[in-house]
Amino acid sequence: MFYAGVSWLDFRRNSLAAAVGLEALHVIRDEGLVERSRQLGEHMLRRLAAIHSPALKEVAAGLWAGPRSTRNLQMLARLRTAA
Repeated sequence: MFYAGVSWLDFRRNSLAAAVGLEALHVIRDEGLVERSRQLGEHMLRRLAAIHSPALKEVAAGLWAGPRSTRNLQMLARLRTAA
């Protein structure tokens, strides 16, 4: 199945996989999923930035976005149940 010069990422020999991948790209484009992801990411960052807690060290965005805690998960669980 695999031989020199061929990788599992090579779709030249698998037209069905190529068609599925192309259709996935069409869905992403046609349904505006990149823009929707951007909007939801901004919303999440605003909501996280509004949390004022000693357990929250920072809210950061990059390839991944989310909170960074200063304390352990048990402390975060207590804060969550207290809210």
